[in-house]
This record gives sequence, C-alpha cells and structure tokens, in this order.
Amino acid sequence: MPGIEHSYRLLDFDREAGRVSPYAHLYRFGQQEPPTAGPLVLHIGGSIEVKEYEARRRTRPDLLLEQFCAALQGMTHPPERVDLIVCPCPVDTGDDGPDWMVNHLDDDLTPALGHPPTSTGCIGHSAGGSSACHVAAIAEARAVAVYGGAGILKAMEENEDLLRYRPNEGLEPLAMLLYRNANDQVQTDIEARAVGQRFGARVISGPGAHSSKDYAANGSIRSCFEFLLDQLSRE
Repeated sequence: MPGIEHSYRLLDFDREAGRVSPYAHLYRFGQQEPPTAGPLVLHIGGSIEVKEYEARRRTRPDLLLEQFCAALQGMTHPPERVDLIVCPCPVDTGDDGPDWMVNHLDDDLTPALGHPPTSTGCIGHSAGGSSACHVAAIAEARAVAVYGGAGILKAMEENEDLLRYRPNEGLEPLAMLLYRNANDQVQTDIEARAVGQRFGARVISGPGAHSSKDYAANGSIRSCFEFLLDQLSRE
C-alpha cells in the first residue's frame, strides 16, 4: 500500500426497501483530527452490473489509491489537506437521471465530509466520465479529468450555458483534460476531439484499450490526478 499517511472510511447510505443503497470510499490525506476543510477529488467509475456493484462495496479501490498517492508524491507543493472519494457508477438513479450524482454529492457525500470542500475536482472513467462532467458543471468544480469517457460530449452540451456563464459568476473557466487510448472503442476519437475543440479540453492519446488497468499502465490515471491536484492547489 502506498506510503502516504491517510485514513479510510467506507461511506454506506441506507435506502428504502427495494432500492440499491449507494456507497463510496473516502480517503483523507493531511490533518485528521480535528477534521479541517480542504479540496475534494471525486472519482466516478464506469458502468457495472448490480452484482459487481455490491462486490465492490466490500473491496477497496487499491488501483486508484495507488495512482492518487503516486500523483501526490510527485508534486513539488502538494496540498496540506485533500480528500479523495471513489464512487461506483450509480446503478439505481430512480427518477433523478443524470442529476442523481449531483444530489448524491449534496445530500450524502458532502455531509459525510463534515464540511464543504474548499474546491472540487471531478474525474471519471467510461460512463463515469459523463457523470463527472455533469457534476463538474453544476457543482462549479474547478477542473474535470476523464479517461475513456462515454457520453461526455452530450454532458458538456447539456451544461453549455452554465459553463459559458461561469465568468459572470466570478468563476474561472472549467479546466478539462481528456485521455483516450488508441484501442478504446468506447470513447471515440471524434467525440474526444469535438470536446477539445468546443470546450477547450486538452486531449491526449495513449496506447492500450478501455479498461482502467490500461489507463493506469500508460500513466493516464496518475496524470489525471496530477492535473486535478495541481488545479486544486492554486489559490
């Protein structure tokens, strides 16, 4: 396990009978007691079946933690405090549709932190990429990073007005980084380039296929975390 001091907590949220209960993995870096406010990195995973969703409730996302710790270790000036929340892609959104993750952040995840984050960065893989973009736009995140994202162009288009009017609210433009592997058949090159051209995203290609292991192997996930941490470290 990476040698950076941190705490871990499984966040498990109850739901009424017949609904799939959401959960998330919370890692806290820096001062633990008393808990202090700091930036938040929110990772949203790709689409999975209910059986795998429940299995992941009982296992920790070690691959993502390793990539995050490697990104922290590589920083010249890492943040003194930062939280990492790893969420699976939701399998039961009820009537909320794409807004489910936004509501989940507001109603469940932020209260679990004990305080609002000082700033937020979103990251997503596959279907989680579109959720990450949606949350980033509505929650006024500072940056979003996506690897192997699916449906990201639609998510950005649906929130285009919010993104265009950010300067009117005193906010900087949303910083955006996209990774697409050469053999990734889920995120098309056409979609990635369209997001880059229309929304100013930096688009980077790499070797490999669609799995998170491929994106970890070529350094893309670590680079996504580095990008977000760098953006969140700026005052």
